Amino acid sequence: MAFVDTLLAHAPGPVSVVLIDKRGQPGGHWVDAYDYATLHQPARNYGVETVRLEDSAVSNAESRATKAEILEHYHSLLASWQAKGVQFVGDASFDFATGTYSTGAGDAVQVTARKVVDARYTTNDIPLHVPPRFTFNADLLDLIPPNALPERAAAPGSRRRYCVLGAGKTGQDAVLYLREKLGVPLEDLLWVMPTAPWITCRDPPAGLKQNTCMEFLGLALDATPRRARPRAPPTRPSFFSEALRGWRRRATCTDSTRRGSRPSSWTRLSTAARSTCCRLALRSAR
Repeated sequence: MAFVDTLLAHAPGPVSVVLIDKRGQPGGHWVDAYDYATLHQPARNYGVETVRLEDSAVSNAESRATKAEILEHYHSLLASWQAKGVQFVGDASFDFATGTYSTGAGDAVQVTARKVVDARYTTNDIPLHVPPRFTFNADLLDLIPPNALPERAAAPGSRRRYCVLGAGKTGQDAVLYLREKLGVPLEDLLWVMPTAPWITCRDPPAGLKQNTCMEFLGLALDATPRRARPRAPPTRPSFFSEALRGWRRRATCTDSTRRGSRPSSWTRLSTAARSTCCRLALRSAR
């Protein structure tokens, strides 16, 4: 959707686009997301180029758009594109060898196009569609994806124990839903997570207004050309380490200006903590 939006905005002349998706509506993996899912970052960093998602993300103070708001965003986009030569074909699969797509009816339709764009490279796996990679006794465990939590909640007055696997955003959302929406007590909740879970910290050092992943990446891009002699594609470790160095310098300068020679909160972090921040940033880019 973002590619098509930019194409329509910057193409020198009229274009004709056929959007083919295995789902019946636009929105990608958000169509299959659990209903209580939200963005992990402010809506201004998401969506498409020409329409601001943050204008419709009004359900919470942090502008982290909900699933419903995101799907409505893409529905509205598609409706506005129909007059611009965009056709959406849902519940269909594309055969790259023959240049045809087929729908649920089984009919193959030939597509004549100057360019075929495969936008599936960033397709993510979600628990709803990925089978467990471990064995379990189905007679003893009711293994469900996060989507099923609302309908599998314990009946009023009854008790049910829950085990959440994974500590990414989906796992965190599941725990929060169980605690805040279903009122599951801590003694009935088991959370299985790695020893050192990876998560991107959005809190900036003291004195800096930098609270998004995109701003951090921007700092990394600004820092890399100045250091590269000759200019060369940086490795992931060097790319983020340069950003962290620049981040630290800015934080130290800001804190020194406000407090004299007192070190910043970033400077006061231990070596292990700074190393962890770097690993978190690296993991988020993979």
